[in-house]
Amino acid sequence: MEIHKIITLCVLSALTACTLKEDPKSMVSQGDVYKTEESLEACIFGCYRGMLGGQMITGEMNEYLHPASGLTTWQASSFALTDASELTASMREHLTQYSTNSTAYTEFKGFYSAISYANTLLKNLPDSPVDEGFKNEIAAEAHFVRGLCYYYLVRQWGSVPLYLEPVSSLEEASIGRTPFEEIYKQVIDDLNIAWEGMREIDRVNQVSGAFCGRPCRWAAKAFLSEVYLYIGTLMAHPDDNYWNTSKRTPDWAKCYVQTAEDAFTLAMDYADDVIENGPYALAYKYTDLFDWGNPAVYSSKERILAMTNTNSTSTGNFCCIRTMPEFPEGTSNYSTANRQYGRWRPDRWMFQQWGMIQGGTLGTQQVDNEVFVTVEDPRLDQTIWHTKYYNLNTKVTIDLYPAEKWCWDCSGVHDLYFKKYLDPAYDVTSGNADFYVMRLAEMYLNSAEAAANLSAAPGDQMWQKAFDRVEAIHARARRSVPDGTPEKYYPAWEANRFTAAEFTPEWNTEAMAEAGIPFDSHEALISGIFWERMFEMLGEGHEFYDTHRMGATWLRNNIVIPKNFFFRRREQQMAYDYWRGLEEKNESYCVKFFGRNDFQITTDVQELRKSLLCAFPKDEFTYNTSISFEKDQNDFYWK
Repeated sequence: MEIHKIITLCVLSALTACTLKEDPKSMVSQGDVYKTEESLEACIFGCYRGMLGGQMITGEMNEYLHPASGLTTWQASSFALTDASELTASMREHLTQYSTNSTAYTEFKGFYSAISYANTLLKNLPDSPVDEGFKNEIAAEAHFVRGLCYYYLVRQWGSVPLYLEPVSSLEEASIGRTPFEEIYKQVIDDLNIAWEGMREIDRVNQVSGAFCGRPCRWAAKAFLSEVYLYIGTLMAHPDDNYWNTSKRTPDWAKCYVQTAEDAFTLAMDYADDVIENGPYALAYKYTDLFDWGNPAVYSSKERILAMTNTNSTSTGNFCCIRTMPEFPEGTSNYSTANRQYGRWRPDRWMFQQWGMIQGGTLGTQQVDNEVFVTVEDPRLDQTIWHTKYYNLNTKVTIDLYPAEKWCWDCSGVHDLYFKKYLDPAYDVTSGNADFYVMRLAEMYLNSAEAAANLSAAPGDQMWQKAFDRVEAIHARARRSVPDGTPEKYYPAWEANRFTAAEFTPEWNTEAMAEAGIPFDSHEALISGIFWERMFEMLGEGHEFYDTHRMGATWLRNNIVIPKNFFFRRREQQMAYDYWRGLEEKNESYCVKFFGRNDFQITTDVQELRKSLLCAFPKDEFTYNTSISFEKDQNDFYWK
């Protein structure tokens, strides 16, 4: 297994570590590792750094994993499904990553690098002469990092090798895949240790400063809520998920639950505890969360875990570099070219879903009367750069989707961009915009989703609780309109929104009717909360996990069927020149991006089960002598 190539002594993390916010003011020598409080702090920061880098959660994972959600897209040098690297094909055609995707293996190794740092630190802490109380705080935080890394691994690949001790030889590195429910148990155990021993927020501020981005013990409980919500959805959809029930039944009792209801109850209780008793608070306005020119954003009480950056440490954070248009108004540089701009973007179908669900306005011309051109949700304008933007370099206003709906040159320049990372300090190479791994709004949505799953009938106590939690998010969104604009009463859910079949569901009504899928109030509420999660947190690195955790039937009904219907609409099928009456007709969006106008994602549930996990990396089978591709690949995978 190649993990032996990335396993290094924690001393290396100490020598190269930087805090979550700044470069270290001083380095520690190898002989000082574990001997002082400062060196232990450097070690724990080294553990966090293992999760970062250009290929990890703040970087290329966004480009090469989350477009497989169907909600975002990747637009770089190659677009069509004939991309030789198969990156595009795996994401767009099969909503996953193939075993041969090199970027997936880089992510795989990156998480194990952070786990190695944490294991080495935990192994050496008992012999450190530092005060026991301080060591216990560091140990608890190392468990937090390790649990978080295994949580990413298990969601992406299912069963993975489980290392709880430092590895010093190739033989020790070559171990089999541990069943995924046991990985979840380890995540829970690590997070429980973190909850018991990590620092309270005041202690974090005392040791690291108020703007360090360092999590406190309540972050562990917040992640426990998310883990149990994830387990609950897996348990609730066992027959069309990523494991083959004819081979074995997962032993979820190892995770301290007997039923999906047990898991949802824990998810709700933990989320409620964080909301009601934790040191967090929702930002007053949604726009406050992304006001990167305001120093107050970096001390927002909404952030539970944020990966923070400065112009000197953001080489691993591509949020500014690869999500925004070239030379956008509101940034500091308009002369130095950035050829990596706009690689990770919102999907145009996501824009249309937003308009349909939250309320929007259709165009009035023949070319756009099927297209939402505005969306009545103030969060959209903060999240997505749409319609147009002003290029500081060319001094030209460039039309974007939906004003420019056609893919006439398919350079990608006319499609949507993310706007969440618009940072006044961004200078084409780096910026200060942070990456929210978790913030308090997610706890409201976790509580709502868990309550919805626990509801027995429309209008009961759990049903109402789900509404109330979502309404807290809606109320904050309604405060986010520009100054001087009358407060608008959207987004909001009317009381009977999900209780009658005549309700227009959050998916495309025509598509669902065409597929013969009946309306179900309970499923509609759960899916409605899913879309609220996307409207609130799109572009924050949750997309793949949230669209893939509820099974292949849910994925088909809520993502694939409506998206296929969207592909068949006139907007995606017509060539750019068709509506302009020109003889020469350029190819349509579907042809340019998917190779053919009749492109459709499979709707076969058994086939879609192959999409729910990423195929276990082929390179790992090469290096790990304890597993083989023939015997140990996932039950369902594309290639």
